[in-house]
Amino acid sequence: RLVQYDRVVYLDTDMLAIGSLDPLFSLPGSIEVAFATEEISSNMNAGLLVLKPSEATFLDMQESLTVDEFHLATSELALVDQLFLDLFFSKAYPRCGVAVFVDERFQFCAGDSDPFLQPVGCPPGPSLQYLCMLPRWFNLFRPVRLGSMLQMEFAVSAMATSSVEYRGFHTPVVLHFTQMGKPWLKPPGVEDALSIWDSLWWEAHADACAFDGAGSCYVDCSQN
Repeated sequence: RLVQYDRVVYLDTDMLAIGSLDPLFSLPGSIEVAFATEEISSNMNAGLLVLKPSEATFLDMQESLTVDEFHLATSELALVDQLFLDLFFSKAYPRCGVAVFVDERFQFCAGDSDPFLQPVGCPPGPSLQYLCMLPRWFNLFRPVRLGSMLQMEFAVSAMATSSVEYRGFHTPVVLHFTQMGKPWLKPPGVEDALSIWDSLWWEAHADACAFDGAGSCYVDCSQN
């Protein structure tokens, strides 16, 4: 339950942090949960969550699993954990837009129409909790194969200027290798295997193997 911590940042194992996660620890206590979103919607993507550990919230979540609304909605669907978390937190707390960071420090949650204005009614009050979405830089989905760093930079630049959700950061922070094409299934040396994104993962893997000489992190270094 990790209640000894003020904040916990959770990342899926198919994510790779290539930037600093320090900004996530600048979120105020009034934000109950900050979360990444799906690629084409504002639905929660549970790949990256910034949580405020709470015994009361843990017990409420356990209790909600017995409620038909939650049980029927998630019992026969894929990504059950993600759907449950989205339903639970969205029912309990208001969403207040997308987090805006300046110099890697949280400022406020902004609405979709203007990246510099808070939505009306948000935050709901100094003593009330709310939810905040994270800029997509914190959950950048692996795109269709990009053959060079130049192509990657071009794609990133295009996204940065097309949505207020990218503003505040100029480079990706977390890459998310969803669905097919996991880089660890395509080791170096396999013909036509690696995109630039895959290469970044293998570089991080090599660094981990070099650092973790004692094997305490259980990194499989046999393919390096």
